[in-house]
Amino acid sequence: MLKDEYFFRSFFYNWIVEPHLRGIKRYIARICNERGVRIVADICCGTGTQCYLLAANDIKCVGIDLSPGMLKIANKKKPNNTWFIRMDSGNLAFKNNKFDAAIISFALHEKSYSVRQKIAKETKRIVKRGGIVLVADYLVEPETGIPDWKTRFVEFMAGQEHFRCFTDFCERGGLAGVANLFGLQGKVLETFRNNSWGLLLLENS
Repeated sequence: MLKDEYFFRSFFYNWIVEPHLRGIKRYIARICNERGVRIVADICCGTGTQCYLLAANDIKCVGIDLSPGMLKIANKKKPNNTWFIRMDSGNLAFKNNKFDAAIISFALHEKSYSVRQKIAKETKRIVKRGGIVLVADYLVEPETGIPDWKTRFVEFMAGQEHFRCFTDFCERGGLAGVANLFGLQGKVLETFRNNSWGLLLLENS
């Protein structure tokens, strides 16, 4: 059985980290509503807040995560039209073109490049042609090519492997480099936290 590296971290994440992400997640729900999205895959869904916000807009959401700890918390606040499934984001057990949209929030930066490639491939496969992929993650500063010092400190404290993946993510352009990872056209719709975070919209053409 796989060790759940997020089991203890899930409680900290839900009460300390998640409240800071509410603004960007509300914005994501608004974009999905404006685009007429009816069913969404929230990949690496964590404790399920994004699914809750989508359900409030009458949008069906399937939350996917590999951590039993995260999913245990997510299921405690499970609204109607929402399902949480334990699944590897790099090997999704869904048919092609099943979803109108997919969301990946602050997950890619903590994965190795090879895992990010698998997630991108699987995400494109399950989203319908003409659908959208919304990615929220860190922006790098144009002058330095790295995020601000507060972001670097937080990611450093998350552990050596986590920080190694984060550094590689930044060296490949941070959020702006995700469009190349997916091989799709996209644009940053909005920035948050003094331009430290951004929301990238990719068109699955």
